[in-house]
This record gives sequence, structure tokens and C-alpha cells, in this order.
Amino acid sequence: DFNRVERAILGSVILDPQRCLSVAITEGIASDWFTADSRRLAWDAILALWVEHKPVDPIAVIERAQRIAAKPKTPLTGVELAASEVQAYIDETPTTAHFEHYVYIARGEVIDRRIKKAGARYNEDRANGIDSEGAARALSQRLTAILSATVASKTISLPDICEKIRAKYAEAHQKRIVEKDLDYTPGIPLPWKDPNTASQGVQ
Repeated sequence: DFNRVERAILGSVILDPQRCLSVAITEGIASDWFTADSRRLAWDAILALWVEHKPVDPIAVIERAQRIAAKPKTPLTGVELAASEVQAYIDETPTTAHFEHYVYIARGEVIDRRIKKAGARYNEDRANGIDSEGAARALSQRLTAILSATVASKTISLPDICEKIRAKYAEAHQKRIVEKDLDYTPGIPLPWKDPNTASQGVQ
């Protein structure tokens, strides 16, 4: 039940905002990941509180949701978020340990929805007289944008990995060799885990 997954995501970020919201933001969760207006409103309220470094608790979420819904001429104008619904998010989420799994499921659903919309746009383009090549090119751009928004954030290129390791080596050399700081433990994440652990990283 995807509705349950959405509620579990919201319940998790309310129960453990420090960990779960950091993950959620990294994963690119947005209000359009949620299918119900009330859950979109809840997410926007939670995110607004987080950005302002304010506590993310049920009362604060409800109050912020009311303020957002009161704004005129927005997609969420007039949407209601009941206290009972917010409490249900929490009650239906006995643990936040599976938060990453909930996000994984949600991402798949979001990709499916966005691809279906992109396919519908292709059909509209063709119906509006755009030739197949032009419509296909537009479809390709939409698919690239979908993957960029929902998947690319999890991909780290090899050059990026190498640069991060090189920077750690430089830091380790400066601390251990140049400054003779023998208490410094770089712990560079090399592929050979056991030797790295035994030697406390690069010496």
C-alpha cells in the first residue's frame, strides 16, 4: 500500500527529524512525491520548519500547515491537515529504522508517475502536430530530467571519489608527517578495509 509508505515517511521525519530529514533532503524528496494534498501540505510544513531550524513536532507541523494553506492562490490553498492525521503518521510508524527502505519504494513510484506523465506529453505533442523526431527529443529531455531529479543524487562519479581520497591523503600527510600530530587518525576509506583499520588509516 503506497499510501502507507507515504505516511511512514512523514511519521519517520516527525519522530526522528535529525536523521530522517537529512536523508530525505539528500534523496531529493519533494511535495510531489506524495499523492494526497494533505500529505503534500504536511511535507511542506515539515520542510519549512527544518529550513528555519525550528522543532519538527506534531503541533508545530499542524500550525505551519495552517499558515501555508492560508496563503492565497497556491496549489495547497484551503487544504486541511487534521491533528488526527498527523498522529496517525506517528502511530503507524513504530520505528524509523526502515526509513531508507520507505524512500526507496517511494522513489520507484515517483519515477513511474513522472514517466507516465512524460509519455502522455509525448502523445500530446504528436497530436498537436509535432513530428515524431521532435516529440521523441522532448521526451528524452523529460526522461533525463526525471532521472536527474530522482536518481542522480545517489550517483558519485569516479573522478569525484578519487578527488575526495586525494584530498584526504593530502590532509593526512600534512597532519601526520609535516605537523607530527600522532594523535591524528585520518581513517581514509580505502577498499582494503582490514589493513586500513589496523593501521588507523594512512599513516
